[in-house]
Amino acid sequence: RFRGNLSALAPRPNIADRFISTPLDLFHVGDSMRCVVQRVDLSTERVFVTFKPSIVTPSSGESNYLRSLFREAFMAAKLTFMNSKKIMPAWNKYSLGSVVQASVSSIESYGCILLGDDYTTVMLCKEPSDGVNVGDDVRVCV
Repeated sequence: RFRGNLSALAPRPNIADRFISTPLDLFHVGDSMRCVVQRVDLSTERVFVTFKPSIVTPSSGESNYLRSLFREAFMAAKLTFMNSKKIMPAWNKYSLGSVVQASVSSIESYGCILLGDDYTTVMLCKEPSDGVNVGDDVRVCV
């Protein structure tokens, strides 16, 4: 199951780069798998995915996962704020791929915490450059 209790279908040719006679050799109940959505059929509400390693690369899978996770979180927050009388925060101030100014707020074991130039937007840099210190002004790609 995916987020939101969705399920998806991976046709047998999309399970691996080579012929697989039965998926039982590759999967077990409770396995957590990385996949790429190939098609969404709105009329039947079905999602078609692939597990092929040639398509599901670690780097594309991770960035696509994070992008979809943030998109989902943004849409959920937007709906919450639209249904309340509060003002929507400017989460979409920085578009993906834009380069912005930020200051290093703290350095943790999981990465740098950055404060955007509006002093309200918090960002995370997973792999900071050597020599970055708390208080430094940096340019980051969102």
